[in-house]
Amino acid sequence: MRTFFTLLTVSFLYQSVVAQSDLVLIEATLENYFNGYVDRDLDLLERAFDTENGVMKLPSGEASIEAYENGLFKDIVKKWAARDPMLKADKAISRMRVLNIDIVSDLLASAKIEFKIGKTVYIDLLTLQRLGDNWKITNKSFIELE
Repeated sequence: MRTFFTLLTVSFLYQSVVAQSDLVLIEATLENYFNGYVDRDLDLLERAFDTENGVMKLPSGEASIEAYENGLFKDIVKKWAARDPMLKADKAISRMRVLNIDIVSDLLASAKIEFKIGKTVYIDLLTLQRLGDNWKITNKSFIELE
């Protein structure tokens, strides 16, 4: 019986260390997203997003949101990086706040973040997946708060 509890404890500690390591990597991915967006840095954005298969839900329709369509990160991050630099005043008040990270397994996680870009605030719901040795954002849905 003692051996069982020892093995259980060792297993739990190992999983805690792995989860903590994943948490650090996921937080780095989120920081790459924020800094890449604010600094218009394509390299950081490509480190954060799955630019082969990742998608973002984009509202379709102009007057009201009737539906959503998939935008591909391979196109979206290039557009973000090509934008004019942010105004210094807007950049100074921009921030990211992680509201929640849920590591489901060593291959799948989710995150909810608050993005303040200038005076606009967004809430992003992100799916992250381990691709090789890195965590990448593979899916994004968002809302703009008023």
